[in-house]
Amino acid sequence: MLTVAEVARRLAVGEETVRRLVRQGKLSPIRIGRTCRISEARYEEFATPPPPHPAVNRRETAQRAEIREWLRKA
Repeated sequence: MLTVAEVARRLAVGEETVRRLVRQGKLSPIRIGRTCRISEARYEEFATPPPPHPAVNRRETAQRAEIREWLRKA
């Protein structure tokens, strides 16, 4: 269980930024009385960037195919 201060240090942001992420629902805390803690798993889930969207790769592939086809015809 990580405190707000520990999460802030790991993300290299201020504590208020972490609290704002919690209020916005982007970082899920576990409330213990009036304090809040963030589990390691939830922190890792938040800190890990999402994989690239597959549509980007398909679009690039389609564009490359169009260019290859255009070059063959030229």
